[in-house]
Amino acid sequence: MSREYHHTVDRVPHVVAYVSRSKITDWKRLMSPRTGKAFPFVYGSNDENVFAPMVKEGSVLWVIGASPDERPPSLVARMNVIGRLDPPREETFGIPEAVVRTFRKKFDYIAVGDSSKSRFYGYNNASHALLGLVLKWVHKERTLSGEKPCPQGTCVWKPSYATPLNRPATIVSDPKPLFDLNARADRCVFISWKRSDNWTRRESIRKLAYALADAGLFTWLDVLAFPPSISRKTKMDPDAKLVQRLLNYGYKRCKGLLAIETKEYGEMGISGNWTEMEWTGNLDTDKTPCPPLFRWVYRFDESAFLADLVQVHNRLMSGMEWNEVAQFIRGEMEASVPLHE
Repeated sequence: MSREYHHTVDRVPHVVAYVSRSKITDWKRLMSPRTGKAFPFVYGSNDENVFAPMVKEGSVLWVIGASPDERPPSLVARMNVIGRLDPPREETFGIPEAVVRTFRKKFDYIAVGDSSKSRFYGYNNASHALLGLVLKWVHKERTLSGEKPCPQGTCVWKPSYATPLNRPATIVSDPKPLFDLNARADRCVFISWKRSDNWTRRESIRKLAYALADAGLFTWLDVLAFPPSISRKTKMDPDAKLVQRLLNYGYKRCKGLLAIETKEYGEMGISGNWTEMEWTGNLDTDKTPCPPLFRWVYRFDESAFLADLVQVHNRLMSGMEWNEVAQFIRGEMEASVPLHE
């Protein structure tokens, strides 16, 4: 168990808050820094019953997000709170003035996280962690299922369980299930795919991310990180720079990359050669290329770019079900990537 868990458990409030799927991109957009700057972690709420009194300096805020297709929720972010931005407070914690103004227009209560200890997560399945918690809304304590807390992996998630998460809640049981989920965050797979080659497969690619999440891994896939349409990655998209900064953030935290090989993988597209940059680790042209520790290839069609590289350096898969791919990757990750401290 991580040192951080032992340091925080029973000492500080842990609060679960929610961001709807349609608002995930808007929330990340509000926090978008200038290139080269750390993301300022800021979360706002108008909840006066739990958020206002409990989310304060020293507390931990776990942000849960909805998933498509009635999937279980995902852990979107964790914030180690260092203070509040509620007016009339003058301290801004170095947050850009424009960000402060925007949050103050929308919310009565605003928490700030320590950028060095807070983090965004790749897509994951948080159901087992959430079903292991006892939560409190004002005077009501209960689990999301209404039954006793479920040991890891012993309960099946139902979409109705997510309804109470629309309001912030204090964790009154041991927060260990969330720390256990956080500990696996480095076992993250970045899915590199050429959207134009895979237009008819886009639902299948999303199901690949689901399979990886259900295998206990984290995954960065643009269409899940930035719903619903921001993931287009075109120069015409006003949020293209935000997409690139957030993808870089996730890429740097993934120990594995899974390339979906198609004929045009590694070839120039409308907005540049994203797949080549992802494969080579050259997303930041000002720094030495640094690809993930593991690189795998799932081949639909052979590409000229990957033909020689696959034979020498990387795992090649084809003709497998996504759950088989996920279990294979999980095995390699568990053998080589330690749990996050």
